[in-house]
Amino acid sequence: MKNKFILIFILISLISCDVLFRDEKEERIYRAKNSKGDILIGAVAPWEIIRDETNYLNGIEMAVSEINQKEKVLGRKIKIITEDDEKDITKAQIIANSFAKKSDIVAVIGHFDPQISNSVSIIYEYSGILMLTPTFSDANLTNRGFKYIFRTTPSDEEIGKEIAEFLKKNRYIWSLIFYLDNPHGWNVTNKLEVHLEKLGFTVADRRAYGLMSDVKYFRKELLNIQRDYKFNVMVISGTAPQAGYLIKEARNLGIDVPIVGSPGLASTKLLDFGEETLGNVTVATFFHPDNPNKKVQSFTSSFEKKIGKKPDVWAAQGYDAVHLLAYAMQKAGTTDPEKVSFILHSIKNWEGVTGNHTFDYKGNMVQKKIIFQTVKNNSFEFKN
Repeated sequence: MKNKFILIFILISLISCDVLFRDEKEERIYRAKNSKGDILIGAVAPWEIIRDETNYLNGIEMAVSEINQKEKVLGRKIKIITEDDEKDITKAQIIANSFAKKSDIVAVIGHFDPQISNSVSIIYEYSGILMLTPTFSDANLTNRGFKYIFRTTPSDEEIGKEIAEFLKKNRYIWSLIFYLDNPHGWNVTNKLEVHLEKLGFTVADRRAYGLMSDVKYFRKELLNIQRDYKFNVMVISGTAPQAGYLIKEARNLGIDVPIVGSPGLASTKLLDFGEETLGNVTVATFFHPDNPNKKVQSFTSSFEKKIGKKPDVWAAQGYDAVHLLAYAMQKAGTTDPEKVSFILHSIKNWEGVTGNHTFDYKGNMVQKKIIFQTVKNNSFEFKN
């Protein structure tokens, strides 16, 4: 009997030691392999700030609802844990660290801002949490070659190249480029300029502007450009609403050339400037609800019935992110982030409402189609 108690004591001690010495990543893998309840996925963004300009969260929640009502994932429901990082790095790091301590969280959709995402991605990578980022194109997030970090938009460089091809198709030979003075603006513009030069097209001039640039600054720059350069298209690599003030000032000065914008302009905040300002404006994007693709039309119809309006690009990106994670988990046969990561890296042409998804070995989205939309009747109209 005494020996029996000693044996039980040893077994309990060994189990306790195993639990005691598992690090965050190992504990997460252990929980993923043994959990039977809800699959916990974080979703982080500055929700209060973006609430009125995007349907991003609606897209995420709609995907979760569809999955939970139909096939589920490995017989389990998905539960989204939303946190608001208020577009603040310190707040975002606190949230990331709190997720890292919760061993049942296997993935995070977010964050919304590139600088913040680049910072907190290190926490997620170290703690073994999958991070799927659907809202920006900065390849610095994924080019570090982390195992658990993925981006579901084309890169800035791909966007620059596609805009150049669009200019070529429309014979816009002399380009004037305005770009926001940040990594996104530089990367898109640099790739755009290199590609245009290869095509034999001319970049008349490129001008940077900052987040604090105002109408006075835009007017001064535009007057100088009008005096010194010839161009038949203006390209803006930036974000709304600021780009709207630049466009408005250009129109006020009689600059009526076509304007082509990067995906950061695909926002209702741009539409607030009205059709008189936005005539002959085209914006690159990753999704349009009027795309005749059957999958897009099914999603758009369901979204309109549920939310009461058409989905925007960020609703579609959030929707795809959830479905993609669910697909990878189902295919892996587990929610173990390490095994799901392997599946994501090996995915080729998974079809979502925003197009086909293929990742390279670094977690970059590759070969995802960029589409163009024009502003008409105070909305974005599908162009191609």
